[in-house]
Amino acid sequence: MHTKDCSHCLGSGVITALRYKTMKRETKTCEKCNGAKVINYKCSPELLARKKRERAARRKKAAIPVRWVPPEKIPEEYNYDI
Repeated sequence: MHTKDCSHCLGSGVITALRYKTMKRETKTCEKCNGAKVINYKCSPELLARKKRERAARRKKAAIPVRWVPPEKIPEEYNYDI
């Protein structure tokens, strides 16, 4: 089991935010770690880093745009006789 400080609340367990309408400070428990201050991982840090690199490579591979080539135009026969 691998533990790491929560990146959402920075290891404090609570999040302090400012309400927009009332401009009052509001504290609530972190939803990511549920106030535990740490996140428990089943995998080792090396395996997590490898999975992260693989996801980034897949995302980079999918980001390469494919050039769209329009189909050839079929010449139409116009009759301009009026």
